[in-house]
Amino acid sequence: MQKTVDRYYTEGVQKYEAHQLKPGISRENTIGKYVDEKTRLELSRLYDQMNIPYGKGQNITVNNRDYDTSQPGKPTWTVPDARIGDVSFDWTLRMKRVTDEQIVGFFRADSKPKGVVIIRPSQIYAKGPYYIARPPGL
Repeated sequence: MQKTVDRYYTEGVQKYEAHQLKPGISRENTIGKYVDEKTRLELSRLYDQMNIPYGKGQNITVNNRDYDTSQPGKPTWTVPDARIGDVSFDWTLRMKRVTDEQIVGFFRADSKPKGVVIIRPSQIYAKGPYYIARPPGL
């Protein structure tokens, strides 16, 4: 996944500088959306080629809602870039922490992931992917 994110980040920067991407609210937002879309598509194609079932209701998802039905009333949801078993994945341009609303939402989801793997482009974060473990009590 790291190589895929890196490749699409480089491509996204080039396309952004050539004015080939639909503008977003910022440079980072525009490039980030490009990386998300392309990386998700490539992952979906890989699963398709390998005949690995994924999607809503499966143990593997790509860009699917992960609901939190723990509170009465209307359920809420988050959308991890991918989830494999009890680990969610998020590729992103910015640093994420256990206290970020999005990460807390991943942990509150009915899938109850044990952790979240954060994958940032090596061009902006050379330390590679990192893991955020489920905090106690969440």
